Amino acid sequence: MTDPAHSNAAHDHDTPPAPFTAAEAAAVRQFWLSLGLPGIIDVHTHFMPRRVMDKVWAYFDSVGPLLGREWPITYRADEDVRVSALQAFGVRAYSSMIYPHKPNMAEWLNGWAVDFAAHHPDCLHTATFYPEPDAASYVSTAIERGTRVFKSHIQVGDYSPLDPSLTGVWAQIADSRVPVVIHCGSGPAPGRFTGPEPIAALLRQFPSLPLIVAHMGTPEFGAFLDLADTYENVRLDTTMSFTDFSEQGAPFPVELRPRLVDLGDKILFGSDYPNIPYPYTRGARRAGATGARRRLAARRALRERCRTVRSRQRRVATRRRDQSVCDAAMRARTSGRRSGGTVLGGCRRSGSASSSVSVAAVTAATAASNASEFAADGCRIPLTLRTY
Repeated sequence: MTDPAHSNAAHDHDTPPAPFTAAEAAAVRQFWLSLGLPGIIDVHTHFMPRRVMDKVWAYFDSVGPLLGREWPITYRADEDVRVSALQAFGVRAYSSMIYPHKPNMAEWLNGWAVDFAAHHPDCLHTATFYPEPDAASYVSTAIERGTRVFKSHIQVGDYSPLDPSLTGVWAQIADSRVPVVIHCGSGPAPGRFTGPEPIAALLRQFPSLPLIVAHMGTPEFGAFLDLADTYENVRLDTTMSFTDFSEQGAPFPVELRPRLVDLGDKILFGSDYPNIPYPYTRGARRAGATGARRRLAARRALRERCRTVRSRQRRVATRRRDQSVCDAAMRARTSGRRSGGTVLGGCRRSGSASSSVSVAAVTAATAASNASEFAADGCRIPLTLRTY
């Protein structure tokens, strides 16, 4: 069988359809249809007030010297054009991923996001926060207004998630179970408070906190996978991960890929649209290839598990059958001594009539017991392996 990762890697070097064209939309739709999906939920997209978006794009235009390579914005266009493109791609739900870089900005962004979500029903109502005295107050308001996802950008905001002014924020978020997409890894450039240690400390304080670690925690992949393993409500998104662009700077370790199988639906799709330096199809295909690899590995693991269970079943059945025959023989021997008959191969033969232990009944009982054990052993494929 062809490895989907290899076949999709070839697509990375194909000439893609031009952005905002019908051909591109068809290519994206063909991708998710090929996976048997009804569409795409993109948890990591950016829509912001125009002047803020312009500043974000200006940053990426100038970031080349810092990263050692250029970062061209593929989907630089008016807001309505960008929204229409997502709809044409078959993206059924997306976020607006706003984030402040200074005080007295978050509440204003939240107000803008309320209006944006009201005019774009496919957009998940998004909100944000910053460490400042009134943060808990406006986060409470955002939750009451129906916020579906928060965004926290530790790197750009240059703040510690352990800042005391955020304690009330995290407490409310933990209680409401509204997830936070949090950029806390040290890529593409480290910050004073990036990395897994502050997040690990935060989770020790709020172990039920629903976090979605952006960009798979680039480049501290292993440590953030550990947190997802440890805490029930910690997930990761695939934003920009596994693409040729990201692999050049911070490749995802091959030895960690098997762990993605165990995490199952704790890995969510994200794109970083429109700020990506490559076509949408490329990010989707690479994430899809990783998901396909996870599904293939899961199926292999499932088959191996079933083989192990069946082997144990055969051993158990043999022991039970032997024990049943032995018990029957002992009963027959005892009865035979009382009646003067003889026992041959576990069957008692008397002078007047013959009877035997019902091997069929023993086999049926053993099979029923084995079937119960088989199901209890978890050999049925769990939903988490089929929902990516």
